Amino acid sequence: MSREAAFDFQLLQKILPRIQGSNSSVRQVLMQLLQITLGADKKLDKSKLEEDASELWRSIEKTVDGAAYPQSARKIVYMLRRLDEDGFTSYWLS
Repeated sequence: MSREAAFDFQLLQKILPRIQGSNSSVRQVLMQLLQITLGADKKLDKSKLEEDASELWRSIEKTVDGAAYPQSARKIVYMLRRLDEDGFTSYWLS
């Protein structure tokens, strides 16, 4: 298993399950983690996405295509979707 794949699994198993809530700090943490999982070559317009991340989850395959840590990136996008739609997110809600 590559180092990148192992780190992707660790994000999924150890870090993301601890993130839950409904406030803006949860969104900020998820956006920062998403930037890490996408990799340095993909830039997010964080100011635009702070309020509405629907652009991410509408085109999830485009968003995570070629991500450094694709499984974690996909899960983070789903968590942001739950936050947008329900006002609350948790690792266990999707």
